[in-house]
Amino acid sequence: LELLELNVICCGAALQACERSQEWRQALALLKETGCQALAPSSMAWNFAVGACVKAGCWRDGLAALLAMCEAKEGGGARMGPDMDGGPNAAGLAVSLNLGLRALQLGRAFAQGFAMAAVSRLRLLALVGCDAGAGRAWAADEMFDAPTVCQLVGSEVSGLALTFLITALPASGGLYETSQNYRTYGTDPKYAPTPIQEHELPFKVSDALARVVYVPPSDVFPPEGRWSALTYKVQESISANLSMFGQVALSSPAQHVSASTFIAGIDSWTISGNIHSTAPTWQAFGWGLLNRYIYSTDEVQYIDFDTNSDKSKWYFEAPAGKFYLPEIATAYGGSLKFTIASTYGDFIHLNTPLDFITLECGSCNSGRGIRLVRFADNGLEWDGREKVVTVILAVGNYWRRDPMNSAMPFTDATECEMAAVLAGLTRLAILGDFTRAGEGVALDDVSIRTATQQPSFPIACQQGCVCAHDPQFRRISCCGSDEDTYYAF
Repeated sequence: LELLELNVICCGAALQACERSQEWRQALALLKETGCQALAPSSMAWNFAVGACVKAGCWRDGLAALLAMCEAKEGGGARMGPDMDGGPNAAGLAVSLNLGLRALQLGRAFAQGFAMAAVSRLRLLALVGCDAGAGRAWAADEMFDAPTVCQLVGSEVSGLALTFLITALPASGGLYETSQNYRTYGTDPKYAPTPIQEHELPFKVSDALARVVYVPPSDVFPPEGRWSALTYKVQESISANLSMFGQVALSSPAQHVSASTFIAGIDSWTISGNIHSTAPTWQAFGWGLLNRYIYSTDEVQYIDFDTNSDKSKWYFEAPAGKFYLPEIATAYGGSLKFTIASTYGDFIHLNTPLDFITLECGSCNSGRGIRLVRFADNGLEWDGREKVVTVILAVGNYWRRDPMNSAMPFTDATECEMAAVLAGLTRLAILGDFTRAGEGVALDDVSIRTATQQPSFPIACQQGCVCAHDPQFRRISCCGSDEDTYYAF
């Protein structure tokens, strides 16, 4: 057979074959040979070489190949391939950087990952951040199609030994025990061959560090919100008492535990406070930062002539199936984020007060309910222009408790009131009625994100609060039931 001439096309095909078979040594050797032959491989050829190293777990070699590509990019001349100078295929450079960041993630070199993202002069079309992906307790950030180690956490005041029992498995993906080699040496594969089965519940975790491994479903795009969730209980060794349920939210790579992007419709959101419309209108096009969004308009102006404000205000209401879940408790210390813009309206003459964001818990305060409000003040003012709103879901961030009595003043929300409302969330509302006259408001990309450091749920609130009706009981649903306030028995 006639030997093939070593050219850029043959080089790229060979490197792709090496990448698919994880033959990283051959890929690097071939890449070196192209340099000796004065060939200029394209960015996709470099990607195949870096990808082969990453898939084989050789993150240092993959990073070295990426740095060599960057040198070729900066050096110019014959060393640059046809798509490494900002041409039509420059997207391959962004893919290369993502592969490099993925390599750093495998090697847990997070500082280097951020540094590489900061100093890179490539034209980025996408950026995959480095994330530990392990050691999560209340919320674990699941990378696409990658096993993630989750460390369960329990607290016992006397320091007794604790046993961890899995009580409910994730609805999607698989939950595994850690493998023996991972426990001993910290090497792959991280998980045991067989997943935990439903008939084994409650399942006793045998890992001395209370670790389990979650594997997301394969060949599935990451969800808008969380992948799934699991629950567990902790049992102390002397009296065998069991704790309340612990919640683990297996959040998306973006750390979202709940989200609505409105990519295909209104996503079950509703409108409250209007006369006729109970559902928002969906727009299937882009407008600034809004891309496939929902909007609604004011249908009634009921002005109170004493205050010159609207008595009847309308709101965007979140759907129960996505946002009113027990694992929302893992978002304490995280954030609520959305994009908002007005289609029309006089934002000089505004209603007062402006209860921009409302969170409610129907079971809190011993069943009487708690309402927390974030007003449009202290940096959250809005003049109708396009705005990305981010509010921290933790105490000390201007959250106010509604006394639900016009004779009583609003008070600052306490730590356990905030935690209890998130754990038992039954309403999330975003104000649309800002002006005294009519307005139109558009909403997009609503998400609840978990805190970076986990567990973030306050330890002081995990056992609940003393119940005002009977001080011998402590429940999370009793938070807010202060016997010294007007609603006590």
